[in-house]
Amino acid sequence: PKFLHYWPQIAILGAVEFDHADIYADLAAVETAFSRLLRLLPASGVLVANGDDPVVRRLAAEARCPVRWFGTDPAADLRAVDRHDHDAGQDFDLYRGPHRLAAVRLPLPGEHNARNALAALLAFEAAGGDLVQGGAALATFLPPRRRLEVLGSKDGARFYDDFAHHPTAVAETLAALRAMGPGRLTVCLEPRSNTMVRRLVQEHLERALALADRVLIAPVDRPERMDPQQRLDVGALAAALRARGIEAVGPLEPEAMAPRVLEGLETGDRIVLMSNGAFGGLADRLRRALESRP
Repeated sequence: PKFLHYWPQIAILGAVEFDHADIYADLAAVETAFSRLLRLLPASGVLVANGDDPVVRRLAAEARCPVRWFGTDPAADLRAVDRHDHDAGQDFDLYRGPHRLAAVRLPLPGEHNARNALAALLAFEAAGGDLVQGGAALATFLPPRRRLEVLGSKDGARFYDDFAHHPTAVAETLAALRAMGPGRLTVCLEPRSNTMVRRLVQEHLERALALADRVLIAPVDRPERMDPQQRLDVGALAAALRARGIEAVGPLEPEAMAPRVLEGLETGDRIVLMSNGAFGGLADRLRRALESRP
């Protein structure tokens, strides 16, 4: 991995799980890579670590340097308390132990993004920054593209584009959308990353997508990459979601998704496109359709 070419003074370890299935054989191989990274940290460095992740906690015990923890444990070095998601992102109170440091606004919703913000603040502090000033600066953070990027709104419905690359990322993003308020949640998913196209994540992906009310799944991208027995079974995934009472269709080509998505829009609907690729130009199709609708 590229991070083994660095000599960090400060490192963040947010989550460790199986991913990049084209590179790593299993979770043990992923853990070995991160263990090597921690051995690069000098005793004078700082490791910022997610105390809510059991694998991270185990690996962090190998670090030679001090560890600064973020998470939900009251003993963590930094916590986000009374967190609230909304259309403009989220608000939370920043706590160190029992002490409230500041009120924070982050222009991205989701508990996963709050954890990322806590990690960034602890790294900022380790580099000599002030936590309160850093917390205030988060309000000016400009989110990257395709991280719940708003494509537009129509008839009281809002459309998003998200760079979904792993079932856990899908689950975290859908949980954030659910927390924003009532309304139907529609997911258009393209299984494309080297992890998402594999059958070994099928049950994990099913649990993630079960947070939605309606799911439209495109065919596996470049299916020739793997043996059919190892490939995600989109039809079976859609059937499993229907068995849970969710309106699910798949495989469905991207060009057929836009008309389905736009049928019967209701106030409060949230529609999210989830792919780490171009998704057959679906985002552009929806933009044009929204602009042309009266």
